[in-house]
Amino acid sequence: MGMYGIATIFENSITGYEFLSDNIPLHLSHVDSFEVELTAEQLAKKLSASLTYQKTLQVKVLRDACYGPEKDILVAELELTPDLSSLHIRIMDMLTQVGAIFKNPHFHNDGYSPHISIYENRRVSIGEVVTIDQVSIGSKVSDDGDAATRILATIDFKN
Repeated sequence: MGMYGIATIFENSITGYEFLSDNIPLHLSHVDSFEVELTAEQLAKKLSASLTYQKTLQVKVLRDACYGPEKDILVAELELTPDLSSLHIRIMDMLTQVGAIFKNPHFHNDGYSPHISIYENRRVSIGEVVTIDQVSIGSKVSDDGDAATRILATIDFKN
């Protein structure tokens, strides 16, 4: 069973790119970690089919906030527009249909709170409008907790 995540990557988003936890690119998670009995190629085909008519979205950065159990992870919250909500729901519906098991189900559906984590001086600014024009599938390259994450596939949206 493969463990994946789905996000819009704003830096270094080419397929095959690998990163460690200390150099995570700016990204918007659409679906946190999940397991599914599909290969990366099968998952990419299903995701691409479910997003065939997805158009590029523009979403405004609203404010900074602190997330995490200790409220110590600085993030920039994004406006949850109807189009962004629809994108999230469409991805979740497809994953549910293929039997995905979600590691943190409370982060999805009604619990979905779109945000981009802030990494020292790398961030999006309050009031900025970000473009969501693709989604990428990522996965750890091994079961080691400190293993790199690799971008396995990217699905571009229509303009």
